[in-house]
Amino acid sequence: MNPMHSYDQLKSDVDLLAKEIVALGGSLGGGYDRAAVEYWLEPSVLGDSKPTPLPVKLAVAIAICTLKHAAALPVEPEDEEPIETLLPLLTPSQVQSSFSSPDLIQMHADSSAVLSPRLLNAVTPFLASAIGA
Repeated sequence: MNPMHSYDQLKSDVDLLAKEIVALGGSLGGGYDRAAVEYWLEPSVLGDSKPTPLPVKLAVAIAICTLKHAAALPVEPEDEEPIETLLPLLTPSQVQSSFSSPDLIQMHADSSAVLSPRLLNAVTPFLASAIGA
């Protein structure tokens, strides 16, 4: 069984990393880009389940989009690409076994608020199935 992860903690960790980059003189957007690197969301390693498990990568990708939106930064198509790439690599039960129901509900709420309608059409049923799995 996969260990349970906390979506709120992952989101907090991403936010902290982005703010550290700002404190070092970088931009907030650059901080979120750095978080994507830290959690292995680059296209060349996105499908690898090590060192970051695929369900965690999905949660972090949603968190990055959510935090960018909350900071009034645009959520670009390249920010959504990891989510689009990860969905076919995962099953709802894999995500359900990695996160609690409240975390899954929060991920669903966050994605509903920030993702493009096209991607939301894929994410909504996927997370709904994970919540109900």
